[in-house]
Amino acid sequence: MVVGHIKISPDPPIRFTHAGDDPQQVVIVIEPSFDRTLILVGAPPRGGPFSWPATKAVVEAGATMRVPITFTPSGDEPAHATLTIDARHPDFFGRRREFPVTLPIDADTK
Repeated sequence: MVVGHIKISPDPPIRFTHAGDDPQQVVIVIEPSFDRTLILVGAPPRGGPFSWPATKAVVEAGATMRVPITFTPSGDEPAHATLTIDARHPDFFGRRREFPVTLPIDADTK
């Protein structure tokens, strides 16, 4: 998925399944298209079955930022969360209108 000047993979929505009690993980890869970019990743909801690091970093063109998303099954109910990514030029305060972008994360029932 390309949003503004960054590429995000895999394409959303991010889906997990209740395939047992073991944690499952997907790694989101964020790559600036042409310029160094300040990328900010918002924190996950507290107390939920999803976890990922809230982080910010300046990522050079051609490099990537990796964000591991972990789902730890708890109960049989579907679970939902939203991952928020903001991206901007590190030397300017303004941002493009495409941001922040939100990615849906879902976990289905058994």
